[in-house]
Amino acid sequence: MIIRKIAIDIMTSANDNPEEEVIAYAAKMLKAGAVVAFPSDTSYGLAADPSNQDAMRRLYKIKGRDANIPVSCIFSDIDQIEDWAVVNPNQRKTLEKNLPGPFTLILEPRMTYPLGGQTIGVRIPDSSVSKAIARAFGLPFTATSANRSGLEPTYSLEEIQQQFEGQIYQPDVIMDAGKLVKLPSSAVIDIREKKPKIIRQGVARLR
Repeated sequence: MIIRKIAIDIMTSANDNPEEEVIAYAAKMLKAGAVVAFPSDTSYGLAADPSNQDAMRRLYKIKGRDANIPVSCIFSDIDQIEDWAVVNPNQRKTLEKNLPGPFTLILEPRMTYPLGGQTIGVRIPDSSVSKAIARAFGLPFTATSANRSGLEPTYSLEEIQQQFEGQIYQPDVIMDAGKLVKLPSSAVIDIREKKPKIIRQGVARLR
C-alpha cells in the first residue's frame, strides 16, 4: 500500500501544457493504486482508478465519504465516454456541444462500467492536465473534489494540505499547479431523458 505523499510542481497553469514527465508519473501512480490530487477546470480533484477496488476504498477513506455515494469520472474524449456509457445520437450532440466544459453529465452505464449502479457521471474538464492524465492513463479516472466530505473545495496546495493535515488517509500524490481561480463545482445534469434534469447548478448552462 502506498502511504507516502509527494508534492509535484507542474510548472504551468492548470489549463496550460503540463510537463510530460509529470503526467507520466501521475498515470504511473494511478496504475499502482495511488490517489492523486490534480488541478481541474474548477477546483483540485482526487483521481483514482475506478477499476481498482483497493484504490476506490482508499479514495472514500481519504474523503471521509459514504461509499454508497456515486463518484463521477473524467474522460479524455467522447469516444472514451462511449466505452463505459450508452450514448444515443441526441446525447452525443449534447456532449459535443458542451464538452470540454464544467459539466458532469449523467448517462446510462454499460456493463463495462466498473463502478456499477444505474447511472454514470461523465466529465471532460476544460483542463489540459485532466485530459492529458486520461490519455496517459489510458482509462477514465475519478473526478471527485479534493476535499474532506462536507468541507469546501480546494484551490491550492496549501488548502489541500490544511484539510488533510493529521488525517490517517491522505492523497498519495499532489500535483501542485499553484492557486486556481475559484469557480463553482461542475453543474450536474441528467441527460438520460429527452429533457435534461438539473441535479446541481454550476457555473455554466447546457447549450
